[in-house]
Amino acid sequence: MEAELRDTRKSLEHQVEELRRTAEDHRFALEQHAQGRQEAASEALLLRKQLDEKEMVLNTSLRDFRARTEELDHVLEELSLHKHMFYTLQTHLADARQEVEEAENRAAQAEADAETLEKAVLDTDEGLVALG
Repeated sequence: MEAELRDTRKSLEHQVEELRRTAEDHRFALEQHAQGRQEAASEALLLRKQLDEKEMVLNTSLRDFRARTEELDHVLEELSLHKHMFYTLQTHLADARQEVEEAENRAAQAEADAETLEKAVLDTDEGLVALG
């Protein structure tokens, strides 16, 4: 019976030793798991920081784009106004050219009329001289 107790005791000690090793393995696995979680959390924090920085750069670019778009809208409005003014001036210039051409035609007609009158005066003077 004593031998049986010794065998049982050795078996129990062996089981306790196995349980201790298993517990140690589990503790090591838990530490590894905790370390992995901590590394993953650190990496997640770093990725979040990078994402925030990229979002900030993107928002800045978006604000710059909107500002430039507004500037271009103003430039287009001014360009449209200048285009309208150009067409108005072009119309006035065409009207002025037409008026100049008409004035030149009237001046040429007046000059022709003056030459005709001058000739008539000369003819009249010659006629009076011949009569007289």
